[in-house]
Amino acid sequence: MSTSFHAVLIRSTGPLHLYRVLHDGGDRTTHLVLDTAGGEVFPADAHGVRRGTLVLSLVDGNHSGEPAEGDGPLGDFLPSAAHIARAWINDGTPPEKVVRYFG
Repeated sequence: MSTSFHAVLIRSTGPLHLYRVLHDGGDRTTHLVLDTAGGEVFPADAHGVRRGTLVLSLVDGNHSGEPAEGDGPLGDFLPSAAHIARAWINDGTPPEKVVRYFG
């Protein structure tokens, strides 16, 4: 699990919002898509193409599916996806950036 992450919105196309996520000061980089129309956050490649079947629901906060082969641990996905989702739910707009540090 990450001890920190820094997610930055790098592109929005309609309801799809692509984030670059740096974990632990940049030791690992992943990409996530916030799909406001589909009601989910999912792992993606640098171009925004879905990777694997893993999703976090914006409706109930539950996750399902599996990460793609070679993707980071589930512990990297869940906190960053949940905080991006929470920022969108609270503000009603995709956040420009989300930064979190864990003890």
